Amino acid sequence: MPAGGLTDAPPPPSGWIAEALSAVRQLAGEAAELRQAGEGPLTEALAQFLTAQYVMAARAAVQHAGGGPLDLPALRALCADVVALRRGDQAAARLQLDRERFEEAVREHRAAAEAARKEESRPLGITPETMRKIEEELQLI
Repeated sequence: MPAGGLTDAPPPPSGWIAEALSAVRQLAGEAAELRQAGEGPLTEALAQFLTAQYVMAARAAVQHAGGGPLDLPALRALCADVVALRRGDQAAARLQLDRERFEEAVREHRAAAEAARKEESRPLGITPETMRKIEEELQLI
């Protein structure tokens, strides 16, 4: 044990582990900034963080396999996870499209309602301006 009763710290990670840790730290910092700024859903930052974790776990599985190809059950499990993630991405994209269509329909409805209000507020019959013009033409004034 070194002087002062402190233990030696483990050596810093190297290679892809160091890169993954750096990415995770960066994502965690961004998530904290998002929470403070109130910009965007926190679930998106969490999804990015979990994606980084998934990549690290997949790399660990490949390393555990000795750098060679993964066995078929492990490969199927990874593929199933990716398919589930892509389905989630596609569902989110569909939801965004539906939201945009809804907003466009609301805008169109409001424009039509405004046009109908203007049509209803238009005076019926002869307006005072028209009556004045008629009287002038007929020289009744």
